Amino acid sequence: DRRLKIGLFVPAGLEVGGSTRGPVVPNEAILNEDGQSVIYVQVEGERFERRVFVAGPTNGYHTIAASGVAEGEYVVVRGAYQVYLASLSTTDIADHGHPH
Repeated sequence: DRRLKIGLFVPAGLEVGGSTRGPVVPNEAILNEDGQSVIYVQVEGERFERRVFVAGPTNGYHTIAASGVAEGEYVVVRGAYQVYLASLSTTDIADHGHPH
């Protein structure tokens, strides 16, 4: 009679419209700073830039960037929070030898 029974697994799919294109960022790279999504992008050597991240669609692991990063740029994934903490430091570059 084609009725579903409790506990029965069935294959299913959901079409949600057209595809979206853009740079993809791992979710662990996206930080929440005072309610705002931000990422840190490597601009050169050991210099990083804080950018406001506007999220597009996500699959729960990766998110398409609506803005905040361009294709080909390097985004900090592991250690993003440490880069954030280093950006709060008021220590002069000469004191420890490299910028953050």
